[in-house]
Amino acid sequence: MIKYKNMGLINVKKYMKEAGLQSKEVADRMGVRAETISRWVSGTNNPGLEQVEELADILGVSISDILF
Repeated sequence: MIKYKNMGLINVKKYMKEAGLQSKEVADRMGVRAETISRWVSGTNNPGLEQVEELADILGVSISDILF
């Protein structure tokens, strides 16, 4: 099992930019606060698998694009 704690979802920022989305827009679609998205990107906190799936769907990428 791959642990991704504290590695941050560094690709999320890249894919948000490519999709033309800001943290607030992604957060609104997911029903979370923009600060939550920022914490995921920085590695302070990490989303659950369901949230990763939803995030990947919003950004139009695969889960592995986000995590690896």
